[in-house]
Amino acid sequence: AIAFGCPAMGAEVLEEMEFQPMFDACKHSLGGKRAALFGSYGWGDGEWIRTWAEDAEAAGARLVVEPVMANGSPDGDAETACAALGTALATVVGGLLALAILLLREGPLCIRKPAPWKITRSCLRNLLWVGGPLAGERAAISLAQVVVVRIVADLGTVAIAANSLAVNAEGLCYMAGYGIQSAAVTLIGQAVGANRKDMAKRFAWLCTGLGMGVMALSGVGLWIFAPALMSLFTTDAAVIALGAQVLRIEAWAEPMFGASIVASGAMQGAGDSTSCFVLNIFSMWCIRLTLAFLLAPRLGLMGVWGAMCCELSIRGLLFLIRLARGKWLEKGALS
Repeated sequence: AIAFGCPAMGAEVLEEMEFQPMFDACKHSLGGKRAALFGSYGWGDGEWIRTWAEDAEAAGARLVVEPVMANGSPDGDAETACAALGTALATVVGGLLALAILLLREGPLCIRKPAPWKITRSCLRNLLWVGGPLAGERAAISLAQVVVVRIVADLGTVAIAANSLAVNAEGLCYMAGYGIQSAAVTLIGQAVGANRKDMAKRFAWLCTGLGMGVMALSGVGLWIFAPALMSLFTTDAAVIALGAQVLRIEAWAEPMFGASIVASGAMQGAGDSTSCFVLNIFSMWCIRLTLAFLLAPRLGLMGVWGAMCCELSIRGLLFLIRLARGKWLEKGALS
């Protein structure tokens, strides 16, 4: 897949000094290739990108999306299209980089080395044991988030905008937690593979404590800089004010959210993804959605985020209890 971007120049044509010659040189290689086109224009009606798309298709390119164009700076529709195209391109690039690492980097996971590729029954059983609950968990949580958005949709346009932007702002805080989760999965998977359950427990508590500490600091930053974070995404004063309020509610849940993120990684590293599935689904569907449904009509968006804060705190507590009992090491054993 390949993406080309160029603004309209002159009488709605591609930039003629550098871009047009480069694109002409590439056209002979576009046959059968997936491609995307994007750009901006300041006059006319976008004829330049339609002509460009026809030229690319005539060269054999397969346009995977409608060309993305903006008149001057992107408006609402163009922003959505740009975000969708950017997400798709980032996913493709990330996948290609990961594949390149597996192909080119020397190590036990290098797929260039001769190795038996036969799929065994034991391999499939382990795959389903670990991957099945995780897939179900992702699907159920995504569906629950859709329900939350539907609840917020009845609260008005300011609440909808503040909720969407606050979710993006909060994402800056829990990225570190997911990074520590990945480390926990790796370390505990190696310890379990070496039959060192004592080491697996120590790694689990070490990583979980680290995750809680880092996300506690993130929560402090979220509380202090909530208005500034919201102002990165919008200049609307009402949206900034409401978004800052809900972010400060969410800040209280960050340490326990960190506990749930990293502890779930520890359990997944040991193969106990079923418990993660049950705990996440119970907390999301039975606690968050119930509280959000009850509180939204009375407290508006603050009620929805209050429900989220309560649910994440309870979720973290449930994962800590599961981690302390230690049964995740036996229940998740792979064959």
